[in-house]
Amino acid sequence: MTSREAYILGWVFGQYARAMPDYVTPGIYNNAMNIPGQAWTQASIEASRRKGAWEKLNHDAIGDAVTEIDPDHITDRMNAYLQSQWSVGYFHALAGAPLSPSIDIKAIRKERGMTQSQFAEALGVSAVTVARWETGASKPSDANLVKIREVFK
Repeated sequence: MTSREAYILGWVFGQYARAMPDYVTPGIYNNAMNIPGQAWTQASIEASRRKGAWEKLNHDAIGDAVTEIDPDHITDRMNAYLQSQWSVGYFHALAGAPLSPSIDIKAIRKERGMTQSQFAEALGVSAVTVARWETGASKPSDANLVKIREVFK
């Protein structure tokens, strides 16, 4: 599972938590963070049973979000880093934030015919950092996202 997929799953679960504020207990939260696919299924079933909960969900936004998730990753257990990304997505959703847009760094780099080293040099970071961004092992800071957008409009 990538960090983006973990974030999305957290965000989706947060959507269910907003629709059913009394549903998420500490046990359900921990289960959702460890095995998000299973928890998502359970939350979906619960929302369909509760009067008004299903209608509160933004099905279009959830549907668009989950298209970014590899179905083979949905049952993955998450390590501590992925759990942190899941939590960020979850709390963004609870706060009413829309799903943060993804940025495909590898696609931007390849469109410009650049190696990871060239891309890294243009941004003032290491090639290892770019490789980690591309694999989802880490994500760019807000400052680096701004640089990417400014340098590679």
